[in-house]
Amino acid sequence: MSKSTKDAPSLKIGTNDKAKNEFKLKMSERVLAFTEIVKLAQKHDLEFNKEALYANPKHELYRAIKETLGSEGVLAKVSVEKLCDLFEIDLTLVTKAIQVFSKDESLVFNPFDYSYKLPSFDIVLKGESKVQEYKELEAVIKAMSKFEDVIPVYVQRAFGGRIYLDTADNKLKPNVAMLIAKK
Repeated sequence: MSKSTKDAPSLKIGTNDKAKNEFKLKMSERVLAFTEIVKLAQKHDLEFNKEALYANPKHELYRAIKETLGSEGVLAKVSVEKLCDLFEIDLTLVTKAIQVFSKDESLVFNPFDYSYKLPSFDIVLKGESKVQEYKELEAVIKAMSKFEDVIPVYVQRAFGGRIYLDTADNKLKPNVAMLIAKK
């Protein structure tokens, strides 16, 4: 009988801070772009639906311009672009904001309070052999730290790259990328 992957041992060994920061940056760019679109609509007293604006900003913005500013008499036959010229609405900035907002639609946030759910950026080793090897490598590194004259390059060579020297803190560490890639 085979074990499912949920039953396999796993070990959290850290967090991918770089990916987390990139996610937060992309999300803040998207939220900022959306707020710029909302500000333009509010500045010109456009009647818009925030959920519809979030779902399809260009369509909802154009609909709001047409229905709010061009709903009476002769203006009902005028195009959105002409209405923008008449009421001095600069669409170049909002077009850029729409492009930034629409760039990555997989980044989802609440259009009313701009909150979003932060996914997990934990680095997790899965599988009994990978967890065991990680623990063994940590034990070796701990034992080697007791010696004074350990040369990191020799350790890296001796362990086939499974242990490496982290130049940020000048300490030996298990090579997580190699463990994750290992089948």
